[in-house]
Amino acid sequence: LLREAEKECAQGTAFIPVLRKLHRALECFGTTSNISLRARTYIAFAELFLREGKEGYAKAAFDHWEKAAHLLGKDLRRYDDLARKLLHYLQRDSNALKEKGEFDRALELLHHSLKISEVHFGEHSLQVAHVLGCLGCVYQKSGDDDGALKSF
Repeated sequence: LLREAEKECAQGTAFIPVLRKLHRALECFGTTSNISLRARTYIAFAELFLREGKEGYAKAAFDHWEKAAHLLGKDLRRYDDLARKLLHYLQRDSNALKEKGEFDRALELLHHSLKISEVHFGEHSLQVAHVLGCLGCVYQKSGDDDGALKSF
């Protein structure tokens, strides 16, 4: 069921049927099943939400990434491509929220981006520096100069 859902996700099958298959797969694995299969299912959920690319789906993708991260630990680094895609969508959505003046929600997404960047690329990476710069811009635009200075 999981392989079928992963294949359909990659082929661009409609969102809802794939989502249902992934939910069924997760139910089959339960809480005591093979950790790598459960983690793969969470990764597939994240991929599916990112494939749709709708505003707001990046947060759902992050939530599933975080569950996979909890299960996989350091083995999560195998999914650097997913991390890059997730960072792109989280930052896109945070920028849209910043432009709407929804600074708290924009900051939440950027803090998720920071966590992903640190896990996948290291805390001294260019990706982390980029996210910190974005955080500084949102803090500055919201009028929080102290937060901006800490981020920059």
